[in-house]
Amino acid sequence: KPSPAAKRKQLLPAKDDAAAKKKPKKKRMSTGQRRASAAADAKGGSGAMDPSSMDPDALLALLDQPPRPGDWQALCRRVLLRLQAHPAALEFNAPVDPERQGVPTYREIVKQPMDLGTVRKQLDRHQYAGPEGVRDDILRVCSNCFLFNPPDTFVHNQGRELERLFARVWEQHTGYPPAHEPVAVPPDLPMDDARLERARAVVAQLKRAECAYPFLLPVDPVALGVPTYFDVVRNPMDLASVHKKLARRAYASVADFVADLQLILDDCFLFNLPDTPVNECGKALQTMVAELLKPDAWDRWLAASGQE
Repeated sequence: KPSPAAKRKQLLPAKDDAAAKKKPKKKRMSTGQRRASAAADAKGGSGAMDPSSMDPDALLALLDQPPRPGDWQALCRRVLLRLQAHPAALEFNAPVDPERQGVPTYREIVKQPMDLGTVRKQLDRHQYAGPEGVRDDILRVCSNCFLFNPPDTFVHNQGRELERLFARVWEQHTGYPPAHEPVAVPPDLPMDDARLERARAVVAQLKRAECAYPFLLPVDPVALGVPTYFDVVRNPMDLASVHKKLARRAYASVADFVADLQLILDDCFLFNLPDTPVNECGKALQTMVAELLKPDAWDRWLAASGQE
């Protein structure tokens, strides 16, 4: 007499021989291959490149593609970097908190609040249709300041200084004053191989300079005893970071490269008081940067010494 288990086995359908065969396992991709594959899909093609044939620097460059030369977003980022690194911008880098700052009527007077940090976030999230929107929001930061703060008060005067700085920097990068319509974005010099080698040579010379020692590596607030550094400096930059970005070809244009050199100087003057050793090193480095960039006319994107 068959057992209950045998009866159940007889009732089950026979497995198809082909289905019974074990499915072949997919070959696991390395992290680098997955990154390259995802980047290829994002660029609109799959299988167009062989990730295994790419070195790590090439993969990083692919994943960290900067804006194309002449892109208005790249221009606006450079302008914002200059503004946020200026002492006058300290009052305008973050949204106004009426309760914490003791201005409870702020929202009753200022109906469209805006700040530089919000402008940067919206730009990074591609929420602007063109450079005019960025320009208008920066000007709104200033107009809100003048609306709420009476003339000759500290914040009002800081707003006037920010407004003057924006006019200078905007015209420097676009060739037109902020009121010009429409905003014409001039073409940047693309960072081709020859210019890349020139930029590397500039950085190498700067790193060898005696005055460059405070700027060789990223600032470590704990090790250097400056715990408030990142509260003041919103966009830190240093020569080692510039070197790495050059190595992975992260600069689409010469203007983006020069903007980072300018940012090192701006951060120095923002955080370090005049006549301090680091501030003096910044002044010496500023002179050296201008001299190294002048032969190729790359100094056109630098701030004039002592201008801001």
